[in-house]
Amino acid sequence: MTKDKTKRHPNGGGRVSSTAYVADTAYVGPDAQVLGYASVSERARIEDKAIVSGRARVAGDAVLRGAAQVYETAFVGSNARLEDYAEVFGRAVVAGDVTVCGKAKVGGFCHLSGRLIVH
Repeated sequence: MTKDKTKRHPNGGGRVSSTAYVADTAYVGPDAQVLGYASVSERARIEDKAIVSGRARVAGDAVLRGAAQVYETAFVGSNARLEDYAEVFGRAVVAGDVTVCGKAKVGGFCHLSGRLIVH
């Protein structure tokens, strides 16, 4: 847990920093966290022990599960899935029908879209 003041999100009960934004339509599971200035919008789902932090954004129908993390200024959207211990960071963009799983790390200026599985 960080030193940020957090509150429970009404849709799922996960922790949300007072400086973060989570839409009412998004889901943050009871063990998930949205910290810093991160944003979770639309119908995105943050499940299990997944974390969104920094100024990262998760939108659309994207799903983070397991211990997946999105941080710094990364963006995950559309129907993208992050599973297991996957990480997306830096200025990376993951969108479309992309699944990042296992211990895969996507960072820097990487842009993934279309139908891909990265593990």
